[in-house]
Amino acid sequence: GGLRYHEALPFCRFHPVLMIYQSLWAVASAACFSIMAAFVKLVSDQYGPVELIFYRSLFGVLFILFVMRKSDVSLKTTRLWDHIVRSSLGILSIALWFFALPRMDFGACMTLTYTTPIFLAAWFIGEALIRHEPPPWRVAGAILAGFAGIVAVVQPSFAADEAMPAMVCILLSIIDMAVYGQMKKLGNLGEPSMRIVFYFTLIGTVSGLAGAFLLEGGLHFPTLKNALGLLGIGLMATLGQIAVTKAFALGPDNDGTYHPQLFGTVDVTLKDGTTITCKTAFQAYKDRCEAFDLDTVAKITGCQKEKIIEAIEIYCSSP
Repeated sequence: GGLRYHEALPFCRFHPVLMIYQSLWAVASAACFSIMAAFVKLVSDQYGPVELIFYRSLFGVLFILFVMRKSDVSLKTTRLWDHIVRSSLGILSIALWFFALPRMDFGACMTLTYTTPIFLAAWFIGEALIRHEPPPWRVAGAILAGFAGIVAVVQPSFAADEAMPAMVCILLSIIDMAVYGQMKKLGNLGEPSMRIVFYFTLIGTVSGLAGAFLLEGGLHFPTLKNALGLLGIGLMATLGQIAVTKAFALGPDNDGTYHPQLFGTVDVTLKDGTTITCKTAFQAYKDRCEAFDLDTVAKITGCQKEKIIEAIEIYCSSP
């Protein structure tokens, strides 16, 4: 048969379901990182920023390694240099954030760290103007509205002596743009999100350990008083890192890492122990579409096959 309706899906540049999926992961990551920041604020008077990176990453690398072994995700990669670049930028960003957190108002620090989308919007608008394309004003407006909502909820306050940590927060927000771009690149290259997070936490553990001894005089052994704070940092940072990586690293080449099976049949065990074979909704839809090849559709609609193909490609390539 010819090109069927369901076969036009791969032509589409934007998948609404995927965009919703990514947005939910982004919201989850923001929540986790906000809770993590509160734990950092709690223990920042006892640990330096580099040492906190070590404990944060150590928890993450052990957790991710356990998950990867359970899910049979390989550690082997052909993109080691890309992982090093992504991890180095991420570690720099975290070090700057951990440096700024104890030196300024918590709400002000969190507000400035969430300015990354504003810089992204400015980048998209500038890129569109250079290419003589319509700027994404609606996207920019949505981003500004979201940031205004953050300001309204957090209600930041700035003191006169907080100019330096404030500039640090803005700098790390700009660095985060490169981090997100690198995560997206790794996702498009087919790297699973868990592998991306593993190498980030692994490099963070090694860098944090070395940096703690070189820059901060070594490690401080956790006590019962601050162990909960370190555990909270590690847990929330790991969950947040998984979420933000899934939000930015999803792509057509690693789709097996971000959504369930859409086509085929699945054996499902019921509560009473019996097993039934179920067909996914997409598979059922695909089966119904099998009868409507291009010749059949052309006959029903009176349109030429070439015009139908052209219409499909125009529809699926449009933003």
